[in-house]
Amino acid sequence: MSQPITITNEDILEQVKLSCKIPEILEEIVTRKVIANVANEAGIKVETGELQQAADKFRLMYQLKSADDTWSWLEKHSLSLDDFEIIVYNRLISTKLLAHLFLDKIEPYFFENQLDYAGVIMYEIILDDEDLAIELFYAIQEGEMIFYDQDLRNWNK
Repeated sequence: MSQPITITNEDILEQVKLSCKIPEILEEIVTRKVIANVANEAGIKVETGELQQAADKFRLMYQLKSADDTWSWLEKHSLSLDDFEIIVYNRLISTKLLAHLFLDKIEPYFFENQLDYAGVIMYEIILDDEDLAIELFYAIQEGEMIFYDQDLRNWNK
């Protein structure tokens, strides 16, 4: 019979090191702490109703449609209900901080740079022959031809 394997906190930290994830994790920790400090300094608060809405959106995003789904997800990730609340809180406070810092700058930026967003390149082919249209569609789908750089006047002759 196989022996049970015990995994300690030290084992987890060692695996994080061996998988070269330390810089990424340190960056996430620093980011979370900076967001918390700046949000606190800006007086940004999270109300209970906002937290509940954010939790509902989170569950929807991860397709946690029932309480059992949520509990299974928490168990899979070794999280408690308090950990779940912290995750949702951190996402919400980050979103609120972004809105606080940049929401009033989005519209002026768009208007200042609207010419950068005003152009479009569009390709359209209008065919009278439905069979030819279907044949072209499948040729493009299968990579036999590229839609935008083909001279279709001489195609299928």
